[in-house]
Formats: sequence, C-alpha cells, structure tokens
Amino acid sequence: MHFGQRNDHIIEYYRREVEELKGGSTGNGDKDELIPLRMKPGISTVYGKSSKKYVPDATGVIFVSAEDAAPLIADGFERNDALN
Repeated sequence: MHFGQRNDHIIEYYRREVEELKGGSTGNGDKDELIPLRMKPGISTVYGKSSKKYVPDATGVIFVSAEDAAPLIADGFERNDALN
C-alpha cells in the first residue's frame, strides 16, 4: 500500500527515530572519522545537511560528518581539531 510521497517523509523520519532509540547512529559515531565542532552558545541540538541529529557531549562538542561540517562552520560553529 502506498500513500504518497508526503507520507514517505514521515515514515522515514520515524524510521530514523527508531534506529536512534535502538542504538543506531545519532550522528556522534566513531570520532576518528568525524570532525569535532564546538556548539554555539544556547544551542542544544543541531541537524546537519544530511538530516543527521547532533547532540553535544558534556564539553559542548559535536562530531560531525564531512558532509555536515562545511555548512555548520559557515554558520559559526568552531572547528576543534585538537579533539580529533
């Protein structure tokens, strides 16, 4: 049964949420493959261009994919290569 493209998006959203709850990727995966960025003050969660959800660690750092790094840096997130 197919309900149309609009419903496909909500189904994909919930699929990703379930994956995250089951221990799937939250966007803070293997730090060796990711770029560390310091969160901007007042922001607790950010979504990358890839639609990945990034939540900072206790020090206010997120580890993002290369695809997501450039737009976030352009928006004012600071790259912190000392953490990588």
